[in-house]
Amino acid sequence: MLTVLVTDFLPRTYWKYIELNVKYSSVYRRYNENMPKFLKDRPRSVADHVMSRLTEAQCYEANDIVAKGNGMFHVKSQSHPCTQHNINFGESIIMPSCTCKDWAKHKLPCKHFCAVFNHVHEWGWEKLASNYR
Repeated sequence: MLTVLVTDFLPRTYWKYIELNVKYSSVYRRYNENMPKFLKDRPRSVADHVMSRLTEAQCYEANDIVAKGNGMFHVKSQSHPCTQHNINFGESIIMPSCTCKDWAKHKLPCKHFCAVFNHVHEWGWEKLASNYR
């Protein structure tokens, strides 16, 4: 069993990993011109997830977002207007976070992060913790 694992399974899995990375690169295919630069060369599932959240975040206005300093923001909930979600861009070893269910389920930027991306231009994808990106 160990021989099969080392000689067959691990090499096959590694090459599949390499193949997928090549297929997701901008060298392999052209991206839609509407796709933000920060999503290019990312796995398709990540790009699709964030693109859908960017669309959802278009209904937010700048006054729905309150900066709390150090990459922390309060973003108004759309489903419960009296509630705010706390988002944190994280630091070098602290991972980003949001208090919404979407973040808890996927651990990918939710519409609250995307609202900040859209309205607070100095806080975009590149400001997320480097270990996370």
